[in-house]
Amino acid sequence: MFKEAAAQTVELKDDKLRAVELMIDYFYKIDYDDTVGMNYDDSVGSTAKREPQGDGAMTNSMELNAWVYALADKYEVLGLRTLALSKFKKSAATLYNNAEVSPKEIIPSP
Repeated sequence: MFKEAAAQTVELKDDKLRAVELMIDYFYKIDYDDTVGMNYDDSVGSTAKREPQGDGAMTNSMELNAWVYALADKYEVLGLRTLALSKFKKSAATLYNNAEVSPKEIIPSP
């Protein structure tokens, strides 16, 4: 039996908390809000808001959508990956007037 089945929990320690929250939003709404402003504490179990800073901060919607894209790719959530790429391109066009940037160029490789 898998550890997760016995404990009835799954830990996603290696993923950005905000990206995981948006993936869960997608499961319920088939969409997510990529507005960036106040951010969430990226520690496990915390939903406390804080000013964007450090590793958990998302500085703009393009970066946020890149992390959502990476998470969707990792867990093979194809619809979310397509949506995140679309939102990423829209953000890139708005921020840099360049929709040819790839999410893989924004996120560091593991």
